[in-house]
Amino acid sequence: MGPSNGVNQIGLAVSALEKEGTRTEYPFFGRPDLPIWIPSEEYNEVDAKDAIEKVEYVYQTMITILREKYNI
Repeated sequence: MGPSNGVNQIGLAVSALEKEGTRTEYPFFGRPDLPIWIPSEEYNEVDAKDAIEKVEYVYQTMITILREKYNI
């Protein structure tokens, strides 16, 4: 995987995580006419595992980039 592909994958993962974070933080954001939804009733174990995989991917990829490019 080339550097630009890694950056693209990070962007996709972060975008998906940010969308869900915004959705839970601002439950009226998209549809003020709908009642507040309860995240624990909407998300399941598969959703949680998917989010954890995305976070781990972003973290590990950033660590690799920092070590290889900046010797950190």
